[in-house]
Amino acid sequence: MYTVAGTLDRAARYVPRHLVSSAALGRARSVALQLPAALTNWIYLECRLAGSTCPDCGPDSAFDESSRVDLIVRVDERGRSRLTGDADGRALGEPLVSTPIWTRIRSLARAWAGAHAGLQRAIGRLWLEFDIDATTVDSAAPPVPRVFVEFAPELYCSRSVALRTEAIVAAMELLTGERMRPSTARTVRRCVEQLPPGACIPFAGTLQPSAAAATRICVTGLRTSNVAAYLHAIGWSGETDALSTVLGSAAGGALPAAPVGVLNVDAGADVAPRMGVEHLLDRRSQLGGRILEDDLLDALVARGMCTSHKRAALPEWCGWSREIMPHELWSSLVVRRVNHLKITTSGSGRAEAKAYLCLTHAFHGAPRAHADPLHTTEGSIQ
Repeated sequence: MYTVAGTLDRAARYVPRHLVSSAALGRARSVALQLPAALTNWIYLECRLAGSTCPDCGPDSAFDESSRVDLIVRVDERGRSRLTGDADGRALGEPLVSTPIWTRIRSLARAWAGAHAGLQRAIGRLWLEFDIDATTVDSAAPPVPRVFVEFAPELYCSRSVALRTEAIVAAMELLTGERMRPSTARTVRRCVEQLPPGACIPFAGTLQPSAAAATRICVTGLRTSNVAAYLHAIGWSGETDALSTVLGSAAGGALPAAPVGVLNVDAGADVAPRMGVEHLLDRRSQLGGRILEDDLLDALVARGMCTSHKRAALPEWCGWSREIMPHELWSSLVVRRVNHLKITTSGSGRAEAKAYLCLTHAFHGAPRAHADPLHTTEGSIQ
């Protein structure tokens, strides 16, 4: 089976080692080996920006939390059949299909494909996030992703509070296999009700595959001038200093009313102190290998949330190339960029910054000569 590992291999030579060590990339690849290549054409490598700056210190098996790299894949309608099992044998293999979380992911994918009329119209894409810690590679168990639902614009732009709330609740219940707790459902509804004009919730996800866990709500359309009022209205229990730390870092010296890219809050019986802000970076400049957001990066380095080595390494990832993916017969245009930076706080004021290295590919060019569709050997990371 062609796997996502083959896609990663095509981009391995561009990966900055101060951001993603060989060991970390190998751990991400071990998870990618269990995912069919046709599942996705959009991948994130989630990197911590503080901590160690040595790319490959010590034995290759050593694990340092500051050098941890997680893997995220996006599934759109083209990859959905790999989740539903309607892909002529090219779907998820064993042992994934026999595990409870993957069974529930399949149920959600089938609801999206038409088994649930409301969710068929409500869901736009799914995102699977694999947290790769020191035990992931050594474990014989299949990888367990956190799952985020990207809702369709006609749903998250709807004026109906009930419709938007019901879609979030229904999707989370399919993912956990249990009814959402009434207290959590009330908090989710409050997050929808209190949205200021122009704001919406395009993403929601499970933090753990259990109904007892909080639901992460991702809000767009806020500004630094109204985010505090929104958090207060939904019952956020964090501290003002923590909010100032996150917003100050994310704004990077911008105006007080600057847009807030994506606000992340965790909705359970209450809204947890932990919160995060994603800052979306300019895309066009990165095609030429440049990141424009110098003020933001300066702020992160000054606050100790990003090392100078990692900051310098970020543009090394950016650019584009033409590649032939192992599972495809035509060349693809591959775009590499830093999609966004995320600043999070537990509520105590201490913040952490992460970068999301994005890899996307799409068909471009003529068929490759002498392609062998039966050849399934993938290259190794160099």
